[in-house]
Amino acid sequence: MPGEVADCVTTIGSNAFEGCLSLTVEDGNIFLIDYPSANGDVAIPENEYITTIDHSAFWGCSMTNVTIPNTVIKIDCDAFLACANLASITIPSSVVYIGTQAFSECSNLTSVTFNNTTTTSTWYCTDSEEYTGGEIIDVTNAETNANTLKVPYYNKYWYKENSTGSTAN
Repeated sequence: MPGEVADCVTTIGSNAFEGCLSLTVEDGNIFLIDYPSANGDVAIPENEYITTIDHSAFWGCSMTNVTIPNTVIKIDCDAFLACANLASITIPSSVVYIGTQAFSECSNLTSVTFNNTTTTSTWYCTDSEEYTGGEIIDVTNAETNANTLKVPYYNKYWYKENSTGSTAN
């Protein structure tokens, strides 16, 4: 069926939906709608195989809210770059990495909520992709997260370290 995400899909690839004016999801199927008045909420289907939202996957899309499934562990660089209508996004507890400029130039972004943030995990911000050190980030304020992540040319990597001291890979 056109638009259906197959069980073997593990990554929403680079530039997969770049410039799409709207995306709609019905019954686990992603549909692309190619007219500028269409917008709204996009829920990436819950699929145990989707673990990565790759580089520039949704660059320039016009969705307003995004729901990411708990299977995603990595949101790569530029994944949602220049999604001007994007207002809010919830990052599930499964995500351990957010690449540079993942939400840059999302001018209407007002809320980035990190689900199930607990004291057993710490988020870091660094200039390096190496998952070492960096500045500890308080991700408990959705508005502050949005204001930080939407800055144009925000060249920082975010990664999560859990209570055992291991980091994302």
